[in-house]
Amino acid sequence: MSGMGTDNLGTRRPLAYVVHLLFPFRLHVQQRIAREVPELKLHTLVSWNQSRHLWKFEEGSEVGLTYFPDGVTEQHHGKLSYVPVDWHAGRHLIRWFKEHRPAMVVMCGYAFPSHFRALTWLRRNRVPYMLWSDSNVLDDHATGLKRVVKDAIVRPIVRDARAILVCGTNGAKYYARYGATQDKTFLCPVEPDYTLIEQCSPERIAAAREQFGLPASRRRFLHCARLIALKSTDNAIRAFLRIASQRPDWDFVIVGDGPLRASLEALVPSELKHRVIFTGFMSEQATTAAIERCCDVLVHPGYSEAWGVVLLEAAAAGMAIVASDVVGAAADFVRDGENGRLVPPRDVDSLANVMLDVSADAARLESMKHASHAIGRAFRTRADPIAGLRAALTRAGALPKP
Repeated sequence: MSGMGTDNLGTRRPLAYVVHLLFPFRLHVQQRIAREVPELKLHTLVSWNQSRHLWKFEEGSEVGLTYFPDGVTEQHHGKLSYVPVDWHAGRHLIRWFKEHRPAMVVMCGYAFPSHFRALTWLRRNRVPYMLWSDSNVLDDHATGLKRVVKDAIVRPIVRDARAILVCGTNGAKYYARYGATQDKTFLCPVEPDYTLIEQCSPERIAAAREQFGLPASRRRFLHCARLIALKSTDNAIRAFLRIASQRPDWDFVIVGDGPLRASLEALVPSELKHRVIFTGFMSEQATTAAIERCCDVLVHPGYSEAWGVVLLEAAAAGMAIVASDVVGAAADFVRDGENGRLVPPRDVDSLANVMLDVSADAARLESMKHASHAIGRAFRTRADPIAGLRAALTRAGALPKP
């Protein structure tokens, strides 16, 4: 049984998942792995300093959570200071690999310095690894010398990986560009906790309506994202402001926080502030789910988005989806005209027009919302992350064939 989940003493061998940060949707998938791949003992290794970010999680737990320092303490003018150096975390990862001898390492990404350092060591020492990534072929713009360098770096990593784990269609296309064959590529998307969304209680939904001023008598667009430039929240607001007079029964809800919040709030004129609701950061995913269940159309016009878990959430909540066509998950979750609309990024005119389109007719909107849920359910059937992971581990020899 050695190398097939257990060692010669019957002890479960480690399955190491190396992530740069832990987010709720990643934690949810890690919890599923711990429960549904019992042959291996899961260890989730976080290479960045999680304490510098909004999401906080306790070490240990069922996912075997371990944090590694991503910096060094240096002395300057008699004072000690912490200097973030991501390369430094790679040394701690390598030490962990040596001590624990995992049956398989899943490296989530290759571009972070600590991850590249760890991958270099894994390849040199022939330690089996798989590469998980939410990379999106539509974000792969390298040309000229940058393309040559990127090919030289990525192709060997892909070649030596036992399997490539991708989120969706655009991820598979990305790694095919770097030599990943179809038989080596497995769908393993990060996903939300669908139960929180689909089984959200009427009481919790009512509480969200009361807390954030979301009466059942009104329709709502929703934008759920960190308030940073690449999410194009400003364009979403501008598009809503353009159509607000034509859609007097519609409001715009913005879930999230970030450095641009003040400037985004300043875009809204005083006469419309009651129709543009900023909820702020939501620490409880159940509250976010309740808000999603109160809304009708997700608006996600980002100009760069590797995957986009919020599209999966919107489908589960039964929302129509308006998204830019460069969002990674849009290829799998938006059928233009059927459950929503696709728009080019940075095009406020097109965004305003499609927001008018999806909100024009109540019966058509309900059809789109129903189609979204069906499209999401179909994707979950063919792209379950645990099924993909188990198939990859079996191909790699870390699990026995069924």
